[in-house]
Amino acid sequence: MKLEDLNRKNRCAGCGSKLGEKELTMGKYVVSKALGGELLRLRKDIRMKHCGLWYCAKCSAELDAFSLTCSCCGNKSGKPGKEMVKVNGAMYCLNCLNRCILGEPAEILGQEIHIRSEAYALWREQNPGQQYSAKAIIPLQQKSPVLQLWEDGTHKHDYVLETLPEEDFTGKWFHIEVRLNALRLQCGDEVPVAQIDGFVADTREERPMQSGDIGYRMEGYVLDAGGIAAQLVRNQTRGNDLIAKGLRYPGYITPGNVRLVGVCPACGRSITFKGYNFPMMQADPCYSDDGTDVLELYDPNIDKENWSITKDGKTFRYYNGFACRHCGEPYIDYRRLKQAKRFGVLGCCYLDRSPYRE
Repeated sequence: MKLEDLNRKNRCAGCGSKLGEKELTMGKYVVSKALGGELLRLRKDIRMKHCGLWYCAKCSAELDAFSLTCSCCGNKSGKPGKEMVKVNGAMYCLNCLNRCILGEPAEILGQEIHIRSEAYALWREQNPGQQYSAKAIIPLQQKSPVLQLWEDGTHKHDYVLETLPEEDFTGKWFHIEVRLNALRLQCGDEVPVAQIDGFVADTREERPMQSGDIGYRMEGYVLDAGGIAAQLVRNQTRGNDLIAKGLRYPGYITPGNVRLVGVCPACGRSITFKGYNFPMMQADPCYSDDGTDVLELYDPNIDKENWSITKDGKTFRYYNGFACRHCGEPYIDYRRLKQAKRFGVLGCCYLDRSPYRE
């Protein structure tokens, strides 16, 4: 169920009855009551709003009562009309409204990740400025498992945890965390985004990632619930560097045992690669003409527009980009976004390849 199904102006969220046409806010109600208009709340031609939901006069009067009890957790309301809501005849605190009616903002069901935008929007209202997190430890049944991402019941992406030929994740455990945040744009709008990462381990024991584990960090997902602003963010990140895609964190060195999983904007398939820290070696990454191999460039005095070098029959150029190995679409497009090609960017290398040297 979605919040919009409960928040219809023409039907009471508490009892489902048809609402009156006259809106009355809590502030106007308090004034009316002070002036001797207490019977106003019993009129059938008004509707009142509590915690974002519309109610008839009778249900809103019930929500004004003290010591209301949540039918889910049994806790009592401390602030009448603020912390308790009535849905389909039952009382719920706001936390249980998420869990019992709307569902958790993010839920991990086996290898499926379900994000519920309305539940997250309500959670953010209750927890402004905070990050939502969901964790799980799930069993893996394939050599290269596939994580499915769903938003509001619609399948959005498949993240393939690609492996090397000698690796097999069957029977292992994936310690996964899903974090939901709001990305604030320059215009002031906020767009909900999801960041997913985790690591493969031999045990289901809850613990931090260790050096012998294999980590995976998925490209940040911008929720469709963000509307036009979400599409704007996707357009800005298309072809941009790893920081813009949420695959690299500024000021933070990605451990060598963490693999990166991107999603091609053209074909929609996932690609798994490693981010080599070329800046630590005073090198720049340069890619082959097909975008699937990378070379370490140590000479800073080249003619960037015309420089090229050939290794094993593959030609590398300074402004070549890193490309999707499935369809050839530039995943990082340095020819279109030359300003993104600067010293400090990581070199992207597919798992079954090794970087070339100049």
